[in-house]
Amino acid sequence: MSVMQYFSYAMKATAAALCLGSILLPSAHAQEVLSTHGDWTAYAYVENGKKVCYIASRPSKHEGSFKKRGEPYAIVTRREPGKDREEISVTAGYPYKESGKVEVSISNISFTLFTENEWAWAQNEAGDKEIVGAMVRGTTMTVKAESKVGTNSIDTYSLNGFSTARKAIAEACA
Repeated sequence: MSVMQYFSYAMKATAAALCLGSILLPSAHAQEVLSTHGDWTAYAYVENGKKVCYIASRPSKHEGSFKKRGEPYAIVTRREPGKDREEISVTAGYPYKESGKVEVSISNISFTLFTENEWAWAQNEAGDKEIVGAMVRGTTMTVKAESKVGTNSIDTYSLNGFSTARKAIAEACA
């Protein structure tokens, strides 16, 4: 998959994520809370006749020079039933710096995400797999970003319950 194809796929996934209900915004999609595991909650909804599952968490710690921002989230989405394909996305609750990068650190391993408006994603499918694999093995995830007005944020996510919540969406969207 080319970078442009992946970007197009990611944009579609994010558009769907923006309609996911109570965790992000009110929605036309009816969403179901599947279960909560530690600091992660599993959700499902139907889009175009297909079941989509995702897990989401809010950071346990916020740091930075921001004065005002929306809610930050980390999300792992499983959109294709029967495929072992997951997509990581994060939002800091503000528009990212144009052509900016977001740094994700898990257990001393760093990953760089690309940004578009208020969302950031892995560079490609291989990046998604690497990040999700690190999340399974890790205990915390740190997300560092810069807003379009130059403020910085550091959000720390607990990975407590991540693996169990991930299994819940794998089963629900098998």
